[in-house]
Amino acid sequence: MTEERTNGHGIGGRGGGRGNNGGGRGGNTEGNNSFGFPIVDEESRATMKNISSSVLPHFHGERNEDPKTFLFEFEVVCRTYDYLEDSQKLKLFPSTLKGAALKWFMGLVPQSIRTWDEMKHTFLDRYLDYCMPTNHKDEVFKMVQREDENLEELLERFQYNLKRAKMSDVDQETLKAILLKAIRDEWVDILNMMGKGDISQLPLNDIADLCIHLSSQNRA
Repeated sequence: MTEERTNGHGIGGRGGGRGNNGGGRGGNTEGNNSFGFPIVDEESRATMKNISSSVLPHFHGERNEDPKTFLFEFEVVCRTYDYLEDSQKLKLFPSTLKGAALKWFMGLVPQSIRTWDEMKHTFLDRYLDYCMPTNHKDEVFKMVQREDENLEELLERFQYNLKRAKMSDVDQETLKAILLKAIRDEWVDILNMMGKGDISQLPLNDIADLCIHLSSQNRA
């Protein structure tokens, strides 16, 4: 798998006002400053690790996407790779945008974003109302572990989707079945070895603990 350094530079545009380029709410005007980058490039001593593009979540600015879920997944990746400082997140963020969303970003006012909170607020202001609501319960039942997603990340996404779908009344056995169905087969085999038997017989909380423990071992 090819690795690439995702530092977010080399993208630009002129912004301001309201428009419809890239869907959602405004933030664009016509202009001729195609090299003005929206994010202020402040000095930082933080290390930028190489992250495969396949690990990153991507947002295209389409109506059927969920901007809050996208930001949550982005934060999970940042935490996994120790991108904890604003400067690191701001350099990585543009690499997650595609299509209409990237065009929107290119049209933001040059040097207008200084903090990660400002970037999140600007992004949500643009897309939160524009994107159509999804059936969150369907997302829970259709969850599948991604190829580059470790078990702890999957568990966090599972818990987040449960909360968003307001499924607190679902019994533990059903939740356990949904989680185990989402885990890739090769990881289920490893979890069975760690649990010294069929983990489907264990309580949900014990399975979650095994997932976290296995992810911690893989990071060591």
